[in-house]
Amino acid sequence: MGVKNPMQTPKLPNWVRAFAIVGGIIALLAGLLILIYPGLGILAVVYMLAFALIVIGAERLSVGITGHIF
Repeated sequence: MGVKNPMQTPKLPNWVRAFAIVGGIIALLAGLLILIYPGLGILAVVYMLAFALIVIGAERLSVGITGHIF
């Protein structure tokens, strides 16, 4: 009979591994693009910040109007 090693880590499902690989490839390509075109990086940061501020503002407004925390 085999004894399980308590320190053995469980293996991730295949879909999680595939998602991690695709995400890694996208991150590498985005990093290289920003190194080649720094202006693109600045533009991306501006758009991400603007989107985050819109989402945070909408959430704060909804909490203020309703009085309920979501």
